[in-house]
Amino acid sequence: MEIDGKALRPIWLDSNLNVVKVIDQRRLPHEFVIAELETVDDVITAIKEMYVRGAPLIGVTAAYGVYLATLNSPVKTVGDDYLKKECRRLKAARPTAVNLVWAVDKVLSEVSKIDNASEKISTARKEAEKIAGAEAENCRKIGEHGLNLIHEISRQKQGDTVNLLTHCNAGWLACIEYGTATAPIYAAFNNGIAMPAAISCSTVWLIW
Repeated sequence: MEIDGKALRPIWLDSNLNVVKVIDQRRLPHEFVIAELETVDDVITAIKEMYVRGAPLIGVTAAYGVYLATLNSPVKTVGDDYLKKECRRLKAARPTAVNLVWAVDKVLSEVSKIDNASEKISTARKEAEKIAGAEAENCRKIGEHGLNLIHEISRQKQGDTVNLLTHCNAGWLACIEYGTATAPIYAAFNNGIAMPAAISCSTVWLIW
């Protein structure tokens, strides 16, 4: 998405590779505040206090949490026992969040295959970035598939307005890019389909 003409995701790694930045969603819509996460404790706070919201975003945040754990290891070897402990702490931040547990385990699994400390750090970062990219691509594909349905409804209505209503947290802020239920809305708008959409956010959407 674009904020003041600048492409921006709700989470990104700072150019110095030491800080993970997130949009603090508690402050929206009245303030636009960027929170800086530098430690596992920062990530846990962001998840618990709902700086970040939405299953995909929580998972990506936790993945970056594993990266920060490797970066801040108290020993240069980035020991497996230390990493496993930090990963347990991350997963306990919200035990019911499936994406969180999956993302943490995925990064840990890749890092555990490596012995060299610097490679562990770079692997954790690359894996977190890969998860973020995959979540965005998944949403883009949802938009492609949903667009076909909206096109058909528009055809049946002979070009008249297609109205969409969604429920739950499904926009780009929750999903890195595009959103889940909102992705087809963006795709339809970009394809010139008339649709003053009524959105209250969801993975389930109604078309009429």
